[in-house]
Amino acid sequence: MKTLGDVRPDLGRRPLSNLHELLTNESEFSDIDLVRNFQFLPYQIKLLNKTTLKDLIFVSSKENLTANTTTLAYITEHLVQQVERLYVYYKSNEARKEFNITFEEIYKSVNLTKDGFLNSKFSVIENIRKQMYIKRYVNNLQMYRDTLMTYKLGLSVMFNISQIKKDLNKPADDLKKLDNKSLKQILVKHNQQLFTKMLSIRNMSSFFEISLEKLKNMTVGNVLTEYLNIKLTTFASLHELTGREIDVVKMKKISTVPYPDDQNLYGLVMKMLEAHGSSFACGVRNENSRSRRKRVIGGREASKNSWPWIVNFIDSNTREQYCAGAIIERKWILTASHCFVLSEESILPLSNYTYHVGDHKLNFTDTHEYTIKASKMFIHPQFIGGTDNEPGDYDIALIELARPLTYSENVRPVCLVEDREIFVNDTCYVTGWGNNINAEDYHRSPVLKEAKVDLVPLDECNSNTSYNGFIPDRFICAGFEEGGTDGCHGDSGGPLQCDRNGSWVQIGIVSWGIGCAEPNHYGVYSDVQSLLPFINAIKSGPNMNLTTYYLSTLKEVIPRMAERPSKNLHALLTNNQLFSALDLVRNLQVFPYQVKLLNKTTLMHLTFVSDEHNLTGNNTMLKYIAQIFLHQTDRLRMYVKSIELAKELNISFDDILQLSGLTKQVLLDSKAEVLERVKKTVQINNLLGKLTEYKTSLMTYKNNLQISLDVMKIRQHFNRLSLKKINSTTDKELKQILVGENKMIFTKTLSIRNISTFFDVSRASLKEMTVAHLLTQVLSISLENYTTLHMFTTHQLEGIKDVKISTVPSSDDMTLYEITNAILQLRTVKKCSESSCSKNAECIQHSNYSISCRCKKGYISNGFNCDTGNTIFSSELVLNQTFTESLNNPNSAEYRNLAEKIQNALTSAIRKENNFPGFLGCQVTGFIKGSVVAQYVLIFQLQESETVNASKLALVVVAAVRNGPLAIPVVSSRPIKTADFCSLGFHSCHMHATCSIKDGIVTCTCKENYYGDGESCADSCGQRQCPVHSYCFRRLNGQAKCICEPGYTQEEKGCEKADEDFKTALIIVSCVTGTLLLLTLMVCWYQYCNKNRKKSLEMTSTTVANKGSENAGYDTMNMDNL
Repeated sequence: MKTLGDVRPDLGRRPLSNLHELLTNESEFSDIDLVRNFQFLPYQIKLLNKTTLKDLIFVSSKENLTANTTTLAYITEHLVQQVERLYVYYKSNEARKEFNITFEEIYKSVNLTKDGFLNSKFSVIENIRKQMYIKRYVNNLQMYRDTLMTYKLGLSVMFNISQIKKDLNKPADDLKKLDNKSLKQILVKHNQQLFTKMLSIRNMSSFFEISLEKLKNMTVGNVLTEYLNIKLTTFASLHELTGREIDVVKMKKISTVPYPDDQNLYGLVMKMLEAHGSSFACGVRNENSRSRRKRVIGGREASKNSWPWIVNFIDSNTREQYCAGAIIERKWILTASHCFVLSEESILPLSNYTYHVGDHKLNFTDTHEYTIKASKMFIHPQFIGGTDNEPGDYDIALIELARPLTYSENVRPVCLVEDREIFVNDTCYVTGWGNNINAEDYHRSPVLKEAKVDLVPLDECNSNTSYNGFIPDRFICAGFEEGGTDGCHGDSGGPLQCDRNGSWVQIGIVSWGIGCAEPNHYGVYSDVQSLLPFINAIKSGPNMNLTTYYLSTLKEVIPRMAERPSKNLHALLTNNQLFSALDLVRNLQVFPYQVKLLNKTTLMHLTFVSDEHNLTGNNTMLKYIAQIFLHQTDRLRMYVKSIELAKELNISFDDILQLSGLTKQVLLDSKAEVLERVKKTVQINNLLGKLTEYKTSLMTYKNNLQISLDVMKIRQHFNRLSLKKINSTTDKELKQILVGENKMIFTKTLSIRNISTFFDVSRASLKEMTVAHLLTQVLSISLENYTTLHMFTTHQLEGIKDVKISTVPSSDDMTLYEITNAILQLRTVKKCSESSCSKNAECIQHSNYSISCRCKKGYISNGFNCDTGNTIFSSELVLNQTFTESLNNPNSAEYRNLAEKIQNALTSAIRKENNFPGFLGCQVTGFIKGSVVAQYVLIFQLQESETVNASKLALVVVAAVRNGPLAIPVVSSRPIKTADFCSLGFHSCHMHATCSIKDGIVTCTCKENYYGDGESCADSCGQRQCPVHSYCFRRLNGQAKCICEPGYTQEEKGCEKADEDFKTALIIVSCVTGTLLLLTLMVCWYQYCNKNRKKSLEMTSTTVANKGSENAGYDTMNMDNL
């Protein structure tokens, strides 16, 4: 038994001793001897040749294997035991050298210990190598992806690691053979749209490290199959190309297309098809007929289907034309965002319109017209809606169709402007069905119209004479300085296209303008060229990198549980803005307001509104969070508005729930108007609180002051106002509300000093005002209310309207009521004795300060000129109204108002007929009970030959009552009959006088035994008491005298019986005296008549129709004097 000391005396070299040499004694024994003695297998014999004693010590952990006393038999025994572990170790060393890693990194990569790894199968090594290659290639592919993203701004490269690992799931030795080209083709496989439709030939030359000239000398088919590893059939399916179109282009070299370097494969195919004359070519017009002049704004009717890419948007409900768009690819329509986004919170769904291609005539189905179905809508995330004065920004949208279009001569795409392509003096047209006059109302053109316009530099468009700098860089302008040609309402979203060597290129989208075709107000169009990144990104589909990111769990993205609730949703869903808002639009189809909402909310907010408490769990995927956000957007927006309102009002969300009277769920599902009502309620409560403070302040001005504050009434008043009006309520207006509740206190209790303090206005300023000014401007009390409140008249206030309060001494401590009376006392007193009333009117003394004149019954006018006629008709109206005592008083407001309504209604109806000559008017003469019976007269001044048909007059009155403008219901109209002043009682005759009328003149004559002018009649004997034996004798002048009866004589004590002699003498004397007196009287009378022929012996006392009569009384001689 030899030991190591015998065969390897050098201790330092023992660990490096080759096991095959050691066990065969430097090949003294053969491999067959090893088989004979130890039954080694061939691979084990090979293993001995590649390993050392050091390797055996490492795998066996037997450090004494190098000792001097260690026998070869012991080493061989351990070798047999450790051969499998040694083989694994040997293979791992190969992998270690292949990937330049340590042994420890190898076994840790599979989560094993050293012993666990050495005891494993050989397949573990293969698996480790495979994973190492996959890891290496994934890193390489990431570098290739990063390189691609430098080629174009905003380029999105799909990089799904799990899918890439599946593609690399091959044996390690096969993976080892992969070259860079094959590896890049894996990236192509996941980004076929990108490589065929976004990257140019120049980009592919750089990416695949091949010369540009070599690529240009290849056919499209060769490039697809040799470099991109894409079959022609796959390419055709990807871009909806027909087999015939593929046959046209598959053998054409790329160099046959002019300037191919910066064009993509899809664009090259389009150019080849265009050159071949295919209907697929973009920007090719169908000129079937010449255009006709049409009444549009500076334009003309287009030839039918001459603009085959235009799409007409028709409102699904009203069937009215609303907007337009342009076909840019089989599945894509380019239009304006404002066709859908009416406001931040009002976005029309795709179903709001039907989309028509091949259209020409509105409200008529043309030969080649048909509708297409839209499936998705993409709004630019930075879109800002325009106003009357500004165009907004980023006004662009894309519509994805449910099915690709079938192109024809009548339906085909427009070409899109290319990056850095310049149009200056080109021929450009705007097309659409918009209004043909400058108006916002619906005045659509019945047919498709076209208008040629000039492109206008942006600096000119932004000049002081035009839009004054309000047009952002994302717009272009077109039109004419003098106006006259422009798009208009209804053209929105349609294309502005220019001719580029026979192909029409869309450079703008109809967006905005002040008016239509106005001078110096050009049409403003979204600039397609500056918005190409949006178009290209949306057309390229979802950002697969973002899709991959959304497969991550919260544990992977936010490891610490405590940080998750407060995580901002925008930061979470964009991976801290690694992805853009545009990526959110591409993947989630979010709207601009949703992007803003993400910035304002957290995961905790989303959990609150959705009641999805697992949103913060370890295994919650970001994809699920994004879905919940989209589903809960409206509720989340409502919650954000609620907490913003709570912060503004300094209240809590629970307070908002309480004020709205709603549960959390109902509130979140409600519209924003609920919050408006809550805000309104809080603002009203604040105002009511202020009013209470003002009330308390007022009560300190005077002892026992009782201030009224009807909270319910005031709350109702505020509830009728808009929130804007409530918010703008000033302290002065609030105080005036308190004044309205306490008019009497503010006008009859509080002094000028108090009002000055309450309204915080200097006394000097108040005293420089008139009473009327202070009432209306400070207290907000109308003059009408003031007059009613304190029983002043309009005439009184009219008389003091120009008098300042300062004219009243010591006015500081006086009330407005006291000041008003003081001013009135300073004014000249006006009495009826000084009035200018008509003689046929009565004067009414309202107070010591004012009078009014009112025509007597039977007379019509304003009181200063009262007229009557010679023919009068009278009648009555029975009104469906309750009789009140005020209707007995002609001076009451109720009497005057009701009488005026009836008078105006009947007067208007009769005059309207024009069949009643001499009609002066209608006068209500009184009201009597019986419901309410209105008595009235109709007064005429007729000529000798004129008459009034009473029957026709009655018909007119009945018609006026039934159908006229009377604001009160009439039960019936009684018959009309002829009347006069005497029969109607329109006179001033005394009760003991008779009334007579002749030629329109009323005469009053006292009855027998009564004396007077007719308006006053008295019986002089009726009031006289004569002594016994005497009787009352009425003289001609109406005076009475007591005369003794015959046989009695007048004595001091009365009438005494006379003597017979005396009686006889007395009779004789009386007769003689009487005869003489009679002769004297006759002589005097004769002389008197000669001197006064022009005077009447007797004049009749006359009265003229209740206006105060003018009497021609008797010029009676005083017989006693005579």
